[in-house]
Amino acid sequence: MCSIVQRDSGRGGMHGLDGGAVLECDILVIGAGAAGLAAAAAVHDEGRRVIVIEKEDHVGGTTFGSGGCMWMPNNLCMQELGIEDSTEQAECYINAIDKATRPALTEDTARQALRNRWLKAFLMQGPEMMRYFRDQGFR
Repeated sequence: MCSIVQRDSGRGGMHGLDGGAVLECDILVIGAGAAGLAAAAAVHDEGRRVIVIEKEDHVGGTTFGSGGCMWMPNNLCMQELGIEDSTEQAECYINAIDKATRPALTEDTARQALRNRWLKAFLMQGPEMMRYFRDQGFR
């Protein structure tokens, strides 16, 4: 995808690039968290040139802080182990958590509609994303 560029600690400079370097890419991904790296891998597999930039001195975003774990309901690993789950159960669980922790969200209908679209995308595409990464050799 691209070479690793490290930030110079405390000064904001970069190692690995000369001052006049121009990097060209088809897709620029900002943030090397789970979502950014997943997006970069997918477009790289389509034959596009990708550059990922990250402001922190490590990759992983919030996934880094969680020890590399992420929750994905109704995924193929659960299915293979015979663990019953469903999109509906996951949606109910997430809605209950949101109601308890972010009650003001339900008062803003525009934000609620956007949140519902994001939730549907997560629930429908998340298991496919896990299948993709498993096919790539991730365990």
